Amino acid sequence: MFLLFDQQIDPKAVLAKLTVKANGGLRATRLLDDAEIEKSHEDQVAGRRREG
Repeated sequence: MFLLFDQQIDPKAVLAKLTVKANGGLRATRLLDDAEIEKSHEDQVAGRRREG
C-alpha cells in the first residue's frame, strides 16, 4: 500500500495513527526509505513506457 498526500504532512505522525487490517489481523506498516521511493518512481515510469 502506498499513500500519497496532496499537502505537507509529518510522515512519522501519520504512521503513528495508521492501522492496517487484513484477514482479521493487524498488518505491519513502515515508511519507505529514499532508495525505495526512487525505485518505485523508476518502476512506474518503466511501466508507463511498456503500456504506451
